[in-house]
Amino acid sequence: MAQALNEEIPDPEVGAKPTSARSESAARDDKRRVVADAWLAWQCKMVAGVLRGAVFSTSEGRLKAILAHWPATDNRASALGIFASQALESGDVLIHPGQKTGDTKTQTQDHIAIPISNDGGDFVVVMHIVARSQSQQQAVVQLVQWGGMWLGSLDTVVSHISGTASSVSVQLAEQVLAHDDLYAACLEAANRLAIDLQCTRVSVGLKKGAMIDLQAISQVSNFDDRRSLVRALEAAMEEAVDQECIVNVSETKTADLILTRAHEELQSAHGALIPCTVPLYCNGETVGAVLLEREAEQGFAPEVVNHASKALAPMGPVLQLIRQEQRSVITRLRDWFKSTFNRSNIPSTPKGRMISAAVCLGLLGILFIPVPHNVSARASIEGSDKQVLVAPHAGYIKSAHARAGDSVTAGQVIASLEDRELSIEKDKWLGELGKLETSLARALTVRDRSELGLLQAKKAQVDAELALVDEKLNRSQLTAPFDGVLVSGDLNQALGAPVEVGQVLFELASMEEYRLVLEVDEHDVAGVKTNQHGVLRFSALPGNKHQIKTSSILPVALTKDRKSVFSVEAQLGKMSDELRPGMRGVAKIRVGNKPLIWIWTHSLFDKIRLWLWKSGL
Repeated sequence: MAQALNEEIPDPEVGAKPTSARSESAARDDKRRVVADAWLAWQCKMVAGVLRGAVFSTSEGRLKAILAHWPATDNRASALGIFASQALESGDVLIHPGQKTGDTKTQTQDHIAIPISNDGGDFVVVMHIVARSQSQQQAVVQLVQWGGMWLGSLDTVVSHISGTASSVSVQLAEQVLAHDDLYAACLEAANRLAIDLQCTRVSVGLKKGAMIDLQAISQVSNFDDRRSLVRALEAAMEEAVDQECIVNVSETKTADLILTRAHEELQSAHGALIPCTVPLYCNGETVGAVLLEREAEQGFAPEVVNHASKALAPMGPVLQLIRQEQRSVITRLRDWFKSTFNRSNIPSTPKGRMISAAVCLGLLGILFIPVPHNVSARASIEGSDKQVLVAPHAGYIKSAHARAGDSVTAGQVIASLEDRELSIEKDKWLGELGKLETSLARALTVRDRSELGLLQAKKAQVDAELALVDEKLNRSQLTAPFDGVLVSGDLNQALGAPVEVGQVLFELASMEEYRLVLEVDEHDVAGVKTNQHGVLRFSALPGNKHQIKTSSILPVALTKDRKSVFSVEAQLGKMSDELRPGMRGVAKIRVGNKPLIWIWTHSLFDKIRLWLWKSGL
């Protein structure tokens, strides 16, 4: 079979050099092969891991000729033809995964054959690629099919290529296809056309809806879309695209038959250059335009315009292909939806319509199936007991023995304040007490009752001052009142700093029991009730689920992050040693079962209903 294919399918390298005796058909085939070879080389560069590839033309359900193969040194295109024949017979994409060949026994390959059929002709693209997953295989198939949109217009492109324009258009297509970025491709085309066609300025625009979006201007790296020149260039290109014809202001006979107002405004307002716009086509539809501008003394003769139109023939499919590759995910999904759910895909038979209606009703029925409805809320964990440790008196920080995050036990010293002044004050009052005791002994000796009473009153005052100083000395040591963890406070970086009376130094929370606080949005709080269950995940422990149960709802709204929220207290189903006060996460409270359509739309309808109420409707 391989021998037969070798006889039936001519290789593109055979007879590649043109001769004087060659027929017009042979010359046309050579042009097809040149363009197809450039297309295949670009496709093989776009798809990573391609080992070899080939493009076959078909006729009446059989392979006709090998238009191109890659790499150029590979002479095994006939072996690919066997696989191409199988795909042509099946009429669908054919994939043989995990194949081995004699020269690559250590490396498995995927063989992919993709039939391409449209108004421009029928082809089969065959590729041998490095083995990959099924999803990656489908991505390769989709990429080649997108490129096939341009390959299908090969006959149209070749029919417009002749003489000098042939080499210019092929070289232009190859240079543009070398760029993966649409802007770079358009700029390359504009710069190359400005040189080849001897134009002062060349602008390239692509169709975006009903408008033209300017993509590049020759010799200009970037431009402002708001400039009047850019708007004038786009208006001139739109004028040619809307009329689907070449607009040449230099040709007075043609200018009298078509609209040239935008071109004349461009000529009068921006440099007095002679404009000429050539529309770009792909599969029979206009996809953009190229605006050529020359000096007034040069103008655009009919033969120059004819040469430019032939040179620009492949530009439409090439730029459209690159733009298709750069589509965003949303645009790809939108295009897929349009292509899938169009009129041509609607079944025409009664049975097909009944099946489609049943499928649609089934999908609509799914929307009304009750499913669990959860209310999301931000959550934070707090200790059930919380105490603040403050500065007992004005002073300076002497030492710190713990900081936020440390676990402490009851009576443990956390920090201490400077007590030198208190010690001096205590010595002072002890000296006063000694004097009073001596005076009291003397008064007792002489039995002076009035003096004795006065001295006893002074001694009681000194004893009170001593007791106050002792209390301040004792409180200079900040100790933990119970076992727990410090949730705030770090004095290690503030030793020697002054503190005021009542200044908060530490916050201590108990570790024996936790309190969970949920922040529920005011729009969802109506469905939240006590004794409802839910699931909580902490930001620090995203892999662990914690069961919760609501216990109370505080009837006070708070404003946080510009939103009004209600605090809902909940209880953890099971305590864990990994939990710490201050942890935050997200909780989902199950508030009942609702239909899917209600869950997806109730928030929007509630806002609309409230807006209508506020508007008095």
